Amino acid sequence: NASTLVVVHEVVLHLLNSAAPVDNNRMSSKVCVGTDFVANFSRFCSYLQQEKIRFTSKGAIYKTTGKRIAEDLLLASAREFSKFELLEMEFKFALESRLITGSGEKNFILTEKGEQFLETDLLEKQRVMLDWMVEEYSLRGDMSHQVRMRRSALSFLKTLEPGRWYDAMHLPYIVRNHYFSLLSSGQISPLMNGAFPSRSSSDSRELCWNLLLWLRKDIHLLGLLDIAYDDNDRITAIRLTSIGCELFGMLDLQEKKQTGHFIVNPDFEIVLFPSAASHRLIYDLDSFCDRERTDSLYHFRLTQQSVQRSLAQGHNLQSITSILEKNSPTPIPQNVSYELQSWTKS
Repeated sequence: NASTLVVVHEVVLHLLNSAAPVDNNRMSSKVCVGTDFVANFSRFCSYLQQEKIRFTSKGAIYKTTGKRIAEDLLLASAREFSKFELLEMEFKFALESRLITGSGEKNFILTEKGEQFLETDLLEKQRVMLDWMVEEYSLRGDMSHQVRMRRSALSFLKTLEPGRWYDAMHLPYIVRNHYFSLLSSGQISPLMNGAFPSRSSSDSRELCWNLLLWLRKDIHLLGLLDIAYDDNDRITAIRLTSIGCELFGMLDLQEKKQTGHFIVNPDFEIVLFPSAASHRLIYDLDSFCDRERTDSLYHFRLTQQSVQRSLAQGHNLQSITSILEKNSPTPIPQNVSYELQSWTKS
């Protein structure tokens, strides 16, 4: 005769949205990844196209080669990944998605599918990467639970208020409880076959921790969530980014136009003054510039190497010039235009 408390879905959403904001004193540092993971994949592919990347008998990249490539990758913070671990993640995605394959000479090459992927726009790349991350099984946890909870988490992410910081455990607890309600009602049942590696979750709390691990390792890496840490470097809060809003169809046309603008200086520096939805512009600049630093402004630099790297990613003089002219309120300096013509011809 035990009592049962039933909390309907709408009440849960109301509690989520009415929760008190996270105290700023709990957040000593904040990390925003942006479009770095997608930009890094393009950099990785440019290496494949420009030189032979050899692999071991077990199909892994040689560490000396990997470390050299990793140094060229963008990394906002080393809290969750080192640059080499980031490269391994890019490589795993490429291999499992059949975007690269081994050749008869024991090196990797882009497949036709990989070449087509590089030609898609930023949003489509993120969708493909997100689909892969939902079923990515290198993290701990029983995948028969985790895959279903991950899909639920994406649905609940759409209910978050963009830009607002939420307690890091708020979403995992709500997703877990929602998942339990579906199990108890018989609407879904755990997968009983051997489709996924079995790594048991010892209790209900561990289900939440495993889901949070996925949010901080994969969803954060894709730029859909920003993460805040406390003084002891423990994750304390998350917030939905403008990238996440666009991917989930939550940005209206007016918001998408808030891309910011930049200035092109004669010394080849490009200074971006960001706005609410600058992620596409940052992604474009990362494709043919070297990013030097990020603070309240973004500082990039055009170099011969960065421009020639972009040629392997499908850029040409016209596409680069178009981006520069469209987003700069001042004309491109004459010496910069001249060098761009020279670099794209060499």
